[in-house]
Amino acid sequence: MEGIKDISLIFCICSVVFGVVLVLVPAGRYEKSIKTVVGLLMLAIIFSIAGNNFNFDFEFSVNPDTELATENSLSELSERQVLDLTENVLKQQISQLLDSKGIKDYKIKITMDNSGTNGISISKAEIYLKNADKSVSELIYQNFGIKCEILQQSNSKVQ
Repeated sequence: MEGIKDISLIFCICSVVFGVVLVLVPAGRYEKSIKTVVGLLMLAIIFSIAGNNFNFDFEFSVNPDTELATENSLSELSERQVLDLTENVLKQQISQLLDSKGIKDYKIKITMDNSGTNGISISKAEIYLKNADKSVSELIYQNFGIKCEILQQSNSKVQ
């Protein structure tokens, strides 16, 4: 309530002062310009006072049953997104390397973890090939520093 009283008081004082200014300005070519300037000054004063007196911090409640209700679940969600993005980028880079070496018909499976204090760690990397070639493991290790297991690809799909 105090903020509303302050705004009302300032509005009344400004109205009187600007009213006197408008009465003193002679009618003619400057009258419209002065009215515009006085109006803009009045709005600027009101908005500056309103901005200082009102707190626009709104609180809202979240249903605790939702998945995103706690900070921990948000943190877990963002960590999962980082892991997924990192996994997809690594798969894409390995795919580009295998394609450049003429290796076709492969499936890449990477298992990552970020539970340690050292960031993201690759706990398991597997490449499924129709013709298992162990030199691919050395190629991946030389280019990415990842030890991976090369497995014979069966007809089943690996994701």
